[in-house]
Amino acid sequence: TCDRKALLAGIFVAYFVGFFVGAPGGGYLADRVGRRVCMILASVLLTAGALWCAASQEPIAFACARGLVGFSAGALSVSHFVHTIEFMGSRRTMVAAIGALSFAGGICLLTLVAYFVRPWRDLLMVAFWATVPLIGMTWWVRESPKWEAALGMDVTETLHFLARFDGRPVPSILFEPPKEGPREDLFVLMRHPLAMRLAIMALAWASVSMAYYALAMGVESIGTDIYVSSILGAMAELPAVAMFFCLADSAYVGRRLMTVVCFVVAGGLCAMGALLRPGSVELLISVIVSRFCISAAFTVLYIWGAELFPTAARNGALGIQSMFARIGGIAASVVLVYAEAPLLYVAIPCIVAGLLCILVHETAGQPLPDTLEDVVNHEKLPVVDKGKGV
Repeated sequence: TCDRKALLAGIFVAYFVGFFVGAPGGGYLADRVGRRVCMILASVLLTAGALWCAASQEPIAFACARGLVGFSAGALSVSHFVHTIEFMGSRRTMVAAIGALSFAGGICLLTLVAYFVRPWRDLLMVAFWATVPLIGMTWWVRESPKWEAALGMDVTETLHFLARFDGRPVPSILFEPPKEGPREDLFVLMRHPLAMRLAIMALAWASVSMAYYALAMGVESIGTDIYVSSILGAMAELPAVAMFFCLADSAYVGRRLMTVVCFVVAGGLCAMGALLRPGSVELLISVIVSRFCISAAFTVLYIWGAELFPTAARNGALGIQSMFARIGGIAASVVLVYAEAPLLYVAIPCIVAGLLCILVHETAGQPLPDTLEDVVNHEKLPVVDKGKGV
């Protein structure tokens, strides 16, 4: 019925609306007060939201709880990812690959748990207990020394601790103090020519998110068993991550070309899939290969979207991109519920975003920029293979 469709769409949308607010809000907070503080607060809210979901008795309360989960997940994912790549330096591609593998593995695990734990409330309680360890884990981590140095803080103690932890000599040269001048936060970035770069990346995130969630949540429309389709879709992400790890740092492929090709191929396959018969093997193959390409593009956009902007605005810029990804997620929810050919609505944004990404600067093999001046200077650097860059 129409009422059931509206209720189902509302529950889907609630999560993405929360994520829509939490990603830029958490990103801005992490740029202002620190990555670690933001991660701790987001972990507490995520655990509270997960418990609220499991205990909700009314659809409205359940939708609000989903919104809180989305808000905290958005803040946590952005701040955690930036915090990690700032620690890892030139090994940030490996970080993105591990994160994508963990995400795909989590989907596989959730599908298996859902197969054996059929009551939805029991399944939500399992999800709640899975979030509890996050609070202790985020409390244990140290603040990003790169963020502290960008604000002129003393990072000597943190660097000494990291050197001892890794069993390496204490570095004799630490971060140079930042140059005097206005703070280069997200609002400064909005008035800079880089704002066009941010707009293109935001559109790319919206398109890849719409495609990803339409393919992931629309498994019932394929016409096969929902558990089999979910597992196959998640398993398609594993070789996508392997392809990303092998090609994203290559001077011959890199972030830009890989993103463009994955977008265009996924868009073409989705357009073709809209013409195929539900339940057919051809449609299943088309959806799985499309999800392979979209997963690869999503992984690239995470690392590429962070590398394109300076340290003081990195979390905020990634938060804006992630916010637009939630617009794509909301669009996917509405399209799945109301559209007769949802794959066709997915295909067009993918192709457009892929073509626009040609205009964005390649960052493979280059160091993370600390200032807007670094961003401009990096555009003049050549692309080098992994291991040869700084």
